[in-house]
Amino acid sequence: MSAEQTVNFTVRKMERCVCASFVYGEDSFNSPYFTVYFIVNNSGIIAVYDKSTPSGTATAGGGEVYLDQLKSAGMELKKGQDKYEVLAYIYDELGRIGEKLQKEGRPLLDSDISKLLTKLGSRFKA
Repeated sequence: MSAEQTVNFTVRKMERCVCASFVYGEDSFNSPYFTVYFIVNNSGIIAVYDKSTPSGTATAGGGEVYLDQLKSAGMELKKGQDKYEVLAYIYDELGRIGEKLQKEGRPLLDSDISKLLTKLGSRFKA
C-alpha cells in the first residue's frame, strides 16, 4: 500500500516579486519540486521557473535521478497598470493553485504555469 503524497507550498510577496515553491513530497531533496518567481515592474512581468522532476532512472546507489529545468516567459503590461495590483493577483492565484494541488494530491505541472500566464496575459497584457 503506497503512502499518500503531500503537496507543500509557500508563497511570498516582496516589493516587486512574488515567489512560490511547490514540493510534491516531504522535502525538495528527494521529491519533485517547482519554484516560480514573478518579477513585476511598470513595464512588464518576467516569470522564471525552476523545476526538478524524476527521470525514471536510478543511480548506482539505488537513488532516483532528477532532471533540472529552467524556463522563463515575459510580457508587457498595459500602460498605466498598477504593478501592486498585478503582484496581489499573482500572489492570490499562486495560493489558489497550491490549495488545488493539495486537494488533488499532485505536483505542479508546466501546464499550470501556462494557464496562469494565459490568465495574466488576458487581464494585464498590453
